[in-house]
Order: sequence, then C-alpha cells, then structure tokens
Amino acid sequence: FSYESESFGTTLTLGAAEEALELIRNLRAFDMDAWAAKLRTDVLSRAHVASAHRGAACLYVLQALPLARAASPVDPDSLVDEILMHLSQLDEGDPYFKATSWPTFIAGAETRDPDKRMWTLKRLLSIWKICSWGYIFTAIEMLKTTWDMQDRHDAAVGGNGALRGSVNWLKDLKAMGFDYLIV
Repeated sequence: FSYESESFGTTLTLGAAEEALELIRNLRAFDMDAWAAKLRTDVLSRAHVASAHRGAACLYVLQALPLARAASPVDPDSLVDEILMHLSQLDEGDPYFKATSWPTFIAGAETRDPDKRMWTLKRLLSIWKICSWGYIFTAIEMLKTTWDMQDRHDAAVGGNGALRGSVNWLKDLKAMGFDYLIV
C-alpha cells in the first residue's frame, strides 16, 4: 500500500480496506516464535524484533488506509503497547537493537502518551549512539512534528477521544515534504 496516492484517504474503496484488513489478520496470525525457532540462533531476540515490526506494519497499514482503520477490530493503542513491550526486551547490548528504529518510530508516531513518547525518543537516541545514521535525526524531527500535529488537534477538539484518532500523521508528514519513512 502506498501513501503517495493522489486520492489518499478520500476515494479508497471498500475492497482496498478489506484487503488491508486481511493483511493485518495474516500478520497477526503469523507465528513469530515458530519462525524464530527455525533460525536456531538468537531466537528470543529475533522473535521480539519481528513481533515489533509486525505491530508496526499493522499500524502503518491502518494509517495508509483510513477506511481500514475505521473498520479494524485491532486497537491501535494495544498495538503500540505490544510494540513497546517487544522493544523493551532488547537493550543496547543486543545485536538486533539497531534493527528496531522503524517500529520505534511507528509506535512513537501513533501514541499520545507522554511517557511512551519520551521512551521512543530516548530509544532512537540510543540507536543513534550505536549507529550514527542521519535518518535517525530525521525520524526524531518527524516524531516531534507528528506530536505537535496531534497535540494541536487534540486541543482543538477538546480532548474528545472519538476524534482523537482523526490525525493522519502519515498523510500529513507527506504533505509537509517528508517523502519517506525510515525502514
């Protein structure tokens, strides 16, 4: 699914939303532990990294197709919690720690919780200490921009939980010139 569509969020069909929901169901059904066990090395770490990426992929699909988000039985906040739980099992000494930037970013972009936001920011900075890749700072800039958009929106709707999820950070970042997301 591409977020570069000219009709982003406006003319997406029910068929596309159903395909997105089927993709999410397939992602959620995939047995990460069994997959990691076949690799025979670093099984637990690999399962945590893969599970964090799975949750991030689900959140990305829900952002890319707002109609799917409206129809999804998956709660985005529970996906954020799931991602953060898996990420918290991988510390800086883990060989796969640096492979967690994308799910960290996605969870951070999705959450409104100040503690979770700070946790994701600190984690991205920790990844940068290990691998000083420039895109980490771009990710941090995008997170701060996303949080500002969400906070301004939430203040405008008076904290109404029903309208809280209506910020499409993926579309809005694209409109601001952030033409890519870290992977």
